[in-house]
Amino acid sequence: MTGSSTVYAWEGLVTNLEEVKADNFIPLHRLYPEKWGIGEGGGWGIDWSAEPTWTVQGNELMTWNVEREQCAEEADTN
Repeated sequence: MTGSSTVYAWEGLVTNLEEVKADNFIPLHRLYPEKWGIGEGGGWGIDWSAEPTWTVQGNELMTWNVEREQCAEEADTN
């Protein structure tokens, strides 16, 4: 591909973790951050106590459908 394009990325909370686990498609460690000092011997390790997140990416050529919960303010205006 030539030229340039804008790339979008944002992190979202995984709200269906049990379904993700049941599908066994995404390695669970990909949903949790790595942190220094919590691994074996004090090195890098997976922070299993963090909330599971997934980074969603896209550009002008690629988009993803994302379910979004309606926040209370939006619900009041509808």
